[in-house]
Amino acid sequence: MRTASLVAAVIIAGTMSAPGQKRDFAAGQDSAPKATTDPLMRIYDVPGVFDNGAGSNAGIATVFHCTNFGNETELVRIVVRNFDGSAVGSLTQAVGSQQTETLTTHFVSAFIEFSLETGSVDTGSATIFATSARFACTAMVIDASASLPHGMPLHLRRHNALAGTQE
Repeated sequence: MRTASLVAAVIIAGTMSAPGQKRDFAAGQDSAPKATTDPLMRIYDVPGVFDNGAGSNAGIATVFHCTNFGNETELVRIVVRNFDGSAVGSLTQAVGSQQTETLTTHFVSAFIEFSLETGSVDTGSATIFATSARFACTAMVIDASASLPHGMPLHLRRHNALAGTQE
């Protein structure tokens, strides 16, 4: 009887997930929630970043919106590069669960945001990193002086997509 109970306990324990263990991606589940101390992973590349070097609320700027659809506060980091590959701005921001943060190459009238203060960016690019794949981001080049955003959306290339999703 004791052997049967021990075997049953081992079988039950083997089928339960350990805390922090990754779940099955093939079953369409994401890995366990991450935290702000986890390493950043590349989630998007963004070509076409532009900033004409104007001051706050003037000229042309690029705006990035990133929403954390995870269940914990996570980090998002945007690195902006100029046409020659030189890094001209970088900013890491904590984003709460279900919250959206807006980061721009310089301050714009249409949004309350964090500025990367890149200065002039001519035909540049950006890489967006995060501590979780549960982020969705968009980017656009806009007239920084307009209180209603108008401009041009940028195409983002996704890395580390969640299983069963398509962008």
